[in-house]
Amino acid sequence: MFFNKYYMNNLNFKFWILEESKKDIFGFEKENKEVKDIEEKYVIKIDKIKKFVTKNIGNKYPNVFGNDIIWSNQTDEKLKVTFSPYGSLRTILKKQIKSKIGENVWITKHVYPLPDSDKNVSEENLADEILKTLHIMNKEQSESVKEKIDLKKIVIKTSEQIKFKRPCKWMMFNKIKQINENHYLIMLELTGSGLESSSGSGANNKIEQYHINFIYSEETGLIKCFGASIESPKNSSRWIPGVSDFEEYFAPKQNIKEIISVVFNSLKTF
Repeated sequence: MFFNKYYMNNLNFKFWILEESKKDIFGFEKENKEVKDIEEKYVIKIDKIKKFVTKNIGNKYPNVFGNDIIWSNQTDEKLKVTFSPYGSLRTILKKQIKSKIGENVWITKHVYPLPDSDKNVSEENLADEILKTLHIMNKEQSESVKEKIDLKKIVIKTSEQIKFKRPCKWMMFNKIKQINENHYLIMLELTGSGLESSSGSGANNKIEQYHINFIYSEETGLIKCFGASIESPKNSSRWIPGVSDFEEYFAPKQNIKEIISVVFNSLKTF
């Protein structure tokens, strides 16, 4: 009698385990569903934007070179759109001008951060916005490189926007440092005790600070601006400059709001 009762209880327990194993008693199905939802997020199609953007701009004709589209004719300044594949996606709009020494250089006019994944995004709408800006750029007068420059004013105005609007939630404004009259640094601190980086000068580096450099060249008449992390190997403090995340050139005559917007939107993509 005792054996039969024990046998039946044991059998019932095994049956319960088999039935319950079909259910999500540990929450794994929920986790798998969340992973599946992430995998199913819409990924923006750069090739689709390229297709919509590849149209004539005034009397300039487009040519595609990898991630670049360049509009040109035989006489006027060229226009260029670059789809940056590094880090988060961004679209960079540039115009070709002559430097003081007669070289052809690309100055950056606009940067558009692109969403990594968004089901509501429309590649056609993004392309329309880019095309409208290109048409405006095409009608603008050429930016002079012979004008006097107030580099300090550009740096201060850019710093104010970064400080009060914080384009990147991981970074906070620290201070401005003047290296010399033609070179300024905007120094940003990282939230918490620093972030780990898988790029730059090492595999598992800690980002100590982030520096935005503004350098004016009297020879070329151009402003060079680039942003890079200052990193240390794990468990040490060596402060090594990392690889630049963005590097743009501006003309002294360029609208200051345009310069600020390019730097601000470049930081948004981190």
